[in-house]
Amino acid sequence: MESFQYSTEDELYIHKKKLVENSKLRSQSVYWIISSFICLFILLCISLSTVRDVWDCELDQENQSQIHICKELRKAVNCKTTVAAPIRAEVMLKINNTIKASAVAFCGWDTAVSEIRVCFIMLSFLSVYYAWTALKISSKKMARIFSYSSLFFAILLVISSIFDYIQILDSKINNYNLCNLIDEFKVESNVDSERMDCSFNLFYYTILFSILSVVSLVISSHTVSAWSKTISKDNY
Repeated sequence: MESFQYSTEDELYIHKKKLVENSKLRSQSVYWIISSFICLFILLCISLSTVRDVWDCELDQENQSQIHICKELRKAVNCKTTVAAPIRAEVMLKINNTIKASAVAFCGWDTAVSEIRVCFIMLSFLSVYYAWTALKISSKKMARIFSYSSLFFAILLVISSIFDYIQILDSKINNYNLCNLIDEFKVESNVDSERMDCSFNLFYYTILFSILSVVSLVISSHTVSAWSKTISKDNY
């Protein structure tokens, strides 16, 4: 009788311990799944916003009649002919030693590169959906699917980030002459370029949030896998 009582109390302790562990791991899993979703959503927004090429030219009110300046600038700073993407290039002109015009060329990622990255992101969203459903219905099967698929998509995002970084480095090299242009571009006798500013910050954010997505997916995979082991019975 004493032996039976001890065994029952021991089983009860183990059961309570498992419930506490399950609740703790479930909370951690929810946190990292939400973090994964947020990182992936931001990455998706950045990816979509950096696909298109944008070109804009602004003239001072006093020089609106000199629209030919913008036309000449478009020939010199063109995403399809003279500039290697990805890059944001801005040239500011001075007319009679005063800045009167500026042109901005935003050359986004290659469409094929963005398309592949967006596919990886959408598949990662699907994986996150499996994780959320697994937590909702306490499904070991879906948790297992998420654990494996999230690691696979994390690897794909890492590979995508590496090639994104290489493309930025190539852009810096290929646009070296353009980005170091100072007082060399002339439209007419009284107009020359003051300076050319090149920026890659938004494209680096693509890599940053890709890495953050990878980290959150890997940690989510680990926590969800650990949580699934605390489930005594899988009904789905």
